[in-house]
Amino acid sequence: MAKTTGKAAKDGPGDFGINLKDKRTRFGMTMDVLAERASVSKGYISSLETGARTNPSEAMARRLAKVFDCPVSELWGSSQSSFEARALELLRSMPQDRREAAIASLYGLAAGLQQSAGTTR
Repeated sequence: MAKTTGKAAKDGPGDFGINLKDKRTRFGMTMDVLAERASVSKGYISSLETGARTNPSEAMARRLAKVFDCPVSELWGSSQSSFEARALELLRSMPQDRREAAIASLYGLAAGLQQSAGTTR
């Protein structure tokens, strides 16, 4: 699985950066305050909000969500259903070997379902 942490966005901030800024402003927080509470630099917060970084690490996403006392899925965005967001959150929190095994199982399940659907038509 390719990791895109830190890559620049082509079209501005992604859902995470937009949602982070929205949460921060709704909480009346400056970037300085959020950075201090999450133990990161103001520049890091700015890079997420502007799209210079599009995907924080799983640990960083959890730290930022903790500041707002919200599930990580709220920061990842509304472009995914809540089920998909929760599934991704669970996968991201797994150690890499377990994550890879879970993804392989999901691919196997999907292939089996497709094969089953093809034989019942």
